[in-house]
Amino acid sequence: MKKVTLNGSFPMIRAAVMGPVVRALDASGANCDALLDEFGMSRKLLSNPYETLSLTRYVAAFERAGEVIGESSLGLRLGSELQLTELGPAGLVFLLSSSTLNAAMRKFSVVLASWQNTTMCELLRDDEWLIWTYQISVRKSGRVGRMRSTACPRCVT
Repeated sequence: MKKVTLNGSFPMIRAAVMGPVVRALDASGANCDALLDEFGMSRKLLSNPYETLSLTRYVAAFERAGEVIGESSLGLRLGSELQLTELGPAGLVFLLSSSTLNAAMRKFSVVLASWQNTTMCELLRDDEWLIWTYQISVRKSGRVGRMRSTACPRCVT
């Protein structure tokens, strides 16, 4: 499967990922527009889900949103509420074309590059466990983050 990627070596992500953050801020009654402005974003900018944003600013805005709302696990909640269709065509590929979690995660690892650049992810099997690694690289400071996730062996057949 051919990877489709964002151009450039500076970490970028598609604006669609800010939708859940904006909705959470609005639902909490927080001043969403002020927070967006603090990080060089606006509702107008975010109205195009394919617009690219600095990944660094996105992460900082997301963390600030959690502080403003008073919810330290905001990412966990929003991730559990995310509808794959919010990821546009990439989400539909992930959702509609896979019969198992293993197949879906493999496809997601390929299409992620169309939503976020300078990111490497890999799906490995360790005995009966499925391991998904996720790394974001930047020029100046090396790796920004790495996440290791495992999935239940019964889910990955």
